Amino acid sequence: YRVTRVRNGTAYTHLAAATDDDAVKALQGSAFFKRYQEATRRVARDGKVDVTAIDVIAETKSKV
Repeated sequence: YRVTRVRNGTAYTHLAAATDDDAVKALQGSAFFKRYQEATRRVARDGKVDVTAIDVIAETKSKV
């Protein structure tokens, strides 16, 4: 798990990693993830991608 902040900004992002293959499959099967994938593909088709610099401000140690 990591918390990031947009560099020189106030927006935060929370990132979490799956712990095993079953967790990955469960995430990929969720309605949210399917909508996320569709939105990502739509942006990729346009060829316009915004890159935002972020800084890690906190993270947990992996148990793996």
